[in-house]
Amino acid sequence: MSTKKQLWRLTQDNKHNAFGDLVVFADQLICCFRRASAHVSPDGVVRLLTINPQGAILRVATICRPNIDLRDPKLSVMPDGRLMLLVYGRHFDANQKHLYSQSYVAFSHDGISFSALRPLAKRNWWLWRLRWDKQQAGGFAYNRRAEQVDFYLGNPLGTFECVAPGALSKSRHQRGYPNESDLCFDGKGNAVAIVRRDADSGRAQLGHARFPYTNWHWQDLPFYIGSPVLCADGEQFLVAGRIFRNFKPYQGIFRLDMNSGKPRDAQLLPSGGDCGYPGLVKWQGSLWLSYYSSHESAASDIYLCRLNPDSLQIIE
Repeated sequence: MSTKKQLWRLTQDNKHNAFGDLVVFADQLICCFRRASAHVSPDGVVRLLTINPQGAILRVATICRPNIDLRDPKLSVMPDGRLMLLVYGRHFDANQKHLYSQSYVAFSHDGISFSALRPLAKRNWWLWRLRWDKQQAGGFAYNRRAEQVDFYLGNPLGTFECVAPGALSKSRHQRGYPNESDLCFDGKGNAVAIVRRDADSGRAQLGHARFPYTNWHWQDLPFYIGSPVLCADGEQFLVAGRIFRNFKPYQGIFRLDMNSGKPRDAQLLPSGGDCGYPGLVKWQGSLWLSYYSSHESAASDIYLCRLNPDSLQIIE
């Protein structure tokens, strides 16, 4: 469905379509997400949609594994041009009892056919997202019981190691339950990260590190955010994620003032209820943002919008 604005509802099938991401691959958009019967259920599969600039779906691919709930897929383009999928798999037995969880990666030349899933990082540590720093990929893995995130760096096809255990933790930093995250590398040995938290003050954390990214410095941000996505915008950064207004959740996007840590130019997108988990890319002179929301139906659906990079508003 499209409207006058460049906003498209990509799914409408009474399923729980959520927890997505967005990437530019082979000069087209690919949106991935989890499709399942419920927010928490053992039947999650990964759906990938190839989309043109008019919001039309050109191809659909599905990745599924028996007795594994595939959750929160993330996409990135590798230095060799292949597409890499990162996904978290919750393993169940025949009686749907949870056994363990494991992060996996898979690779594709065309965005349709993918390699076998390859395990990455420790069991039961959720490697949330990977970003590329030249020939290496880096990202944070979190564990709820440990209340910490560990930073991993390396080649997902070779040596990929935890180089900063407890990069942010309750025990070392007195910051409870850090979890979902994103980061940006500038190609000059600097990294910036944002981390969601769901304990004590609930304030998000802004992190800085220099190569080899073993020592992270953290700044308290004056807001809570869920499923944050970070995108470089000149010397500043754009942040998208689930934000709250009057105690109600919305999908939002804003500029982050790196001096004060305060959000600027915040925009709320059409959303509500169970919502958030965006993907954000720059393409064809615009910002493209995918997210999920349940404001139009009892089920949740995936949305895609094209934003003006100056106003952060949906383009008419």
